[in-house]
Amino acid sequence: METEKAKGGLKADKKNRKEKKQRTPQQEKRSIIIRAVLAGVFFLIAMISFTKYAKQCTHKEPGWYEIGYNPDETAPGYAVGRELNYYFDGESSDIIMGLNEVRNDFSEAMKHVYKLLDPDNMYEGYVNLAYINTHPGEGIELDPELYAVLTSAYELTQSGEFNMFAGALYREWQGITVLEESQDFDPLLNKDEAQRLKTIAETVADLSNFKFEIIDAERHIIRFDTTDGYRAFAENMECSAAVIDLAYLRDAYELDYTAQKLEEKGRTMGYITAKSGITRALSGVGEGVYLIYTQADGNPAQACRIRMEAGTSCCALRTFALEEDIEFYTVESEGRTYYRHPYFDYATAELYDELLSSCAVSYEGDSPLACIRARQLISRPTLEAAGEMVASSTDASMLLAYVPRVEPDVVRVDKAHAGKLIFVEGTGYTSAPI
Repeated sequence: METEKAKGGLKADKKNRKEKKQRTPQQEKRSIIIRAVLAGVFFLIAMISFTKYAKQCTHKEPGWYEIGYNPDETAPGYAVGRELNYYFDGESSDIIMGLNEVRNDFSEAMKHVYKLLDPDNMYEGYVNLAYINTHPGEGIELDPELYAVLTSAYELTQSGEFNMFAGALYREWQGITVLEESQDFDPLLNKDEAQRLKTIAETVADLSNFKFEIIDAERHIIRFDTTDGYRAFAENMECSAAVIDLAYLRDAYELDYTAQKLEEKGRTMGYITAKSGITRALSGVGEGVYLIYTQADGNPAQACRIRMEAGTSCCALRTFALEEDIEFYTVESEGRTYYRHPYFDYATAELYDELLSSCAVSYEGDSPLACIRARQLISRPTLEAAGEMVASSTDASMLLAYVPRVEPDVVRVDKAHAGKLIFVEGTGYTSAPI
């Protein structure tokens, strides 16, 4: 076999050499020229293809861009779940430069405020929330931004709008919703967990257990402490969570801070979103919408839209998941399906699902207040309570709306802002001003 192959190869070589010998000098020269031309053509095609590819990678058209963020080893998750969408106009080179500059500004602001408001982890060069939690009884001088956030949260706590000392309750509920088998510990089915949540809620609601003092307003010095009774309670209940925790308001404060820093640098043509449901529009935004969701045949659907106005904030919450989300699940009890979600009532630790969704838009750009209103609305125990909250609202700068579970095709909204809702014709969704 090998001999036959060798013979065939020799014959082929001989044939090629014979053909080559039979070529005239002119033919040989022409062959060289053709090969050179073909090589040039192939090179030109390759260069054109590479140029097109490079242009696609570097050429930028005017439009909206999702801005990334710079990685940071000391806080790898500082921008997870938060996005900045920004509009760029002008020449491609200007857009490319702008993308880099905005990404740097966004990253710098978000990273700084993330570290300041972290209740669990301390960072080199930072006196943050974690530092305060681990240094009870000490007079602590704060960064001006952290001081502003904490004094704001404390005022909201004193007025009953929020509880900055409910870290134990927040982490207890969060510990349930993030489990793969959340149903096993859900208080609706697990009576021991229900009693534990009730006890924690009652304890953190007693503000006499906590001390927050402003020692020197000009120098931003505060002192935080807990009572002996609370420390004994935490030890007995094995509550190791940080006491001061901004919980669901953390994203709101972070977005407002980041928006402020972007505005200071002239970055106004965008909006920032957090996975928790908050969106903060910058002052130059001229287009965009906020969405209110409902369910259609058991699937998520858009009930209506609200035009995103410059400088506004929106908090839109749901009792059901839009996609795979570990914090949303269902449980069955006494023949009824209950939607379980992160928005429990801070006063009672109870979870309700009378609403499919709630929405609050602050036309003054107050993200924490929009977040509080949307949360208060979605955690109402009855439809009547939700309706009363919306109907009694006297804040002309705050839109309130919700979708009842029993009427998934109706968006109930405060009368003053009924005209803000935008419905797609033919979908069958309607509004009901109250």
